[in-house]
Amino acid sequence: MNIVLPSRDDIERSVCQLHDRPERVVIAATGAGAGLQRLLWDTAGSSRTILAATFPYHRNALVNYIGHEPAKFCSLETAIALARAALRQATEIAGGDPVHLMGIGITASVRSETPKRGPHQVFVAVKTHEGVSGCTVVFEKELLSREDEGVLIDLVALGTVLALLGIAQPELPADVGMQSAQFVAGPRGGLLIAPERNLDETAVFFERPLIWGSGRRAVSAELKPTEHLLFPGSFNPVHFGHLELARAVEGVSGKNVVFMIGAEHPEKGLLTLGEIERRARQFAGQSVVLFTRGMPLYIDKARAFANFGFVIGADVVLGILNPKYYGGESERDKVLDEFILLGTRFHVAGREVDGVWQTLTSLPIPEKYRSLFTEIPGRWDVRSSDLRA
Repeated sequence: MNIVLPSRDDIERSVCQLHDRPERVVIAATGAGAGLQRLLWDTAGSSRTILAATFPYHRNALVNYIGHEPAKFCSLETAIALARAALRQATEIAGGDPVHLMGIGITASVRSETPKRGPHQVFVAVKTHEGVSGCTVVFEKELLSREDEGVLIDLVALGTVLALLGIAQPELPADVGMQSAQFVAGPRGGLLIAPERNLDETAVFFERPLIWGSGRRAVSAELKPTEHLLFPGSFNPVHFGHLELARAVEGVSGKNVVFMIGAEHPEKGLLTLGEIERRARQFAGQSVVLFTRGMPLYIDKARAFANFGFVIGADVVLGILNPKYYGGESERDKVLDEFILLGTRFHVAGREVDGVWQTLTSLPIPEKYRSLFTEIPGRWDVRSSDLRA
């Protein structure tokens, strides 16, 4: 199929305006889209714009660059992860004020020697200090050559960056089998990019909030109550006591402990994605971590994860048993009864409470509800708050 591409002059005029601006970029492309670097470099002044470009084509290279194994290597989520990593790299290179730095992430699936089962598509994400914007384009399968798809992807990436900066874009050809919610009609009858701005990065993250020790992201449904125990906490930071307690519980129960971090603070709101990633990195290569939101109470957690066991401290048990948090004993007992119906089990470690070491045997648990709790022997007097202080 013959396609009419924008002229070299049109591209150069737009790129010249980009080079005259203060923005400086790092480009990270996993294959198609890597030609964006060439589009910028071909026009004089590229050293004012390009800080670096990287090509993490092999799956291990991509995992190393973004810091985890994505559920899908060609997805908007992965493009955002690439853009975030590229912005971090830009900040390391340029230093100082990040206001004019951009990380550009591009991941695509294009025509190959054998027909692909999935769509031919490209995801472009641009991360700045203000947030992330993106564009998704789908190609009609087997209509264009691999080379033509690659050229168009480079131009889609360029148009996305130019649109975000308010620079006139070279128009993309219409009627070549490209579809996108971010296309708008250009004055010459071609297509222009209108990127989706202010993408909710955290919402994208919570589509797969479970991170295995390998770094692979997954849905929480992969956890099984017959194989896993949940250990809720902030883990800010995780410390020796947390890890040793987890190992002790695993030894007693025969199940694997999953560190469960609530991403919502009652006063500060939802953690930033950067803070979520920071806490996740503490467990890289050694433990499984699950991030949650909308589960402030243990009964919320139990409802979301029926038949699971939870690792808690004796201080938490006192809170669960305290009638004042329920409006009286009868209301408390309704919640405790629900824990039983949900198949919840609490594995309890000793904790110092008001200067007194408390274990499960010293707690005032009504006889009816003792079956909810199992004691974990051992003592680990370390607190994250002390370490932060």
